[in-house]
Amino acid sequence: MISPKSNPKSDATFEIADPVPSDSPGALEIGFNIPQRYNASRILFDNLANGNGERTALIGPAGTRSYGELCAEASRWGNGLQSLGLKRGDRVLMFLDDTPAYPAAFFGAVRAGLVPLLINTLTPPDLLQFYLSDSNASVAVADAEFCSRFDAQACQDTPLRTLISVNGTAGDHAAPNSIAAES
Repeated sequence: MISPKSNPKSDATFEIADPVPSDSPGALEIGFNIPQRYNASRILFDNLANGNGERTALIGPAGTRSYGELCAEASRWGNGLQSLGLKRGDRVLMFLDDTPAYPAAFFGAVRAGLVPLLINTLTPPDLLQFYLSDSNASVAVADAEFCSRFDAQACQDTPLRTLISVNGTAGDHAAPNSIAAES
């Protein structure tokens, strides 16, 4: 249930309450407030304002990133996606492995007002074609090792016009344009 609620920081917030009755066994109220104009990337970027820019945000086999580095990469992604002509509300299909490029591209898209579609990397071409067609995504971001999944079957009758490869250069694919993202 969503209901307006006053907040000293902003009078444009909404309260989201858990609809599970509190007398249900094991039920807990988990209500929280969100602003009327919510952007999930703010959580990431608030770390800079809170002085956490040098703290580690990501740790993994592909390397680490501080909050400052991740925010800078996310900003580049957001600007780069907008430079392709994408507008607020446009969909961007993301076919990515768990590397630092994933959260950077995701938060960059969200920060730019785009809608990232997070697709399982085991998705076969026929289902990928459905996602591209149904979402109306004109841009996809994929790890280089998965770019071959964007074959003629997957791209047939879809609005996909640009495939951005990360972590390497795209090999064979049927997308009209290809861009290799800088690492």
